[in-house]
Amino acid sequence: MRGRCSVSDCERTQQARGWCGTHYMRWRRQGSVTIAHRTRDHDGRCSLSDCDEPYHAKGFCNRHYLRWKNHGSPHALGDSSGPRPSMRGSGNPQWRGDNVSYAGIHRRLRAARGLPQRCERCGVSGPGSYEWALNKFKADTQRTDRATGKPFSTDLADYAQLCRPCHRKYDAWAADYESVWGTIPVVVAAFVQEWTT
Repeated sequence: MRGRCSVSDCERTQQARGWCGTHYMRWRRQGSVTIAHRTRDHDGRCSLSDCDEPYHAKGFCNRHYLRWKNHGSPHALGDSSGPRPSMRGSGNPQWRGDNVSYAGIHRRLRAARGLPQRCERCGVSGPGSYEWALNKFKADTQRTDRATGKPFSTDLADYAQLCRPCHRKYDAWAADYESVWGTIPVVVAAFVQEWTT
């Protein structure tokens, strides 16, 4: 049977190094079993001398904190710092270029070309479910997503608008072709042009 925690006034059972779980984890995180009290580095007010607003974060009131966060300076005004850089496309720090996933290319496709509104195969439009489908015979930049195993292309022109039934038929037909003939070559595009356009 384990004894009591070696910290005075603690009645819990020992877990490790002679301490209870609480004191052991405190020692691992802080280097000491005693509580480290945080000291405030502010007096409850904004650190700027000409501002008397209540403290919010990083030494600033809410207004100056947001200016610092968005513009790099608590003194910056929204319109005096110039136009904000574009966060779309390559202006976004999370832009992955051609190193994009299946889901990422579909988000990019919807942003650039919008939601599909009709079927390019059967000509149906109006209410219904339409999807962007990869034209496997046109896509010479075709890749396979590591997570899903689905093929996709980074060229947005390689996608066609199809209704859901046509999309399923097209994918099944392309899978049958690949199982018989192997990888779909781009030169076959002329042969199947009447089906895919």
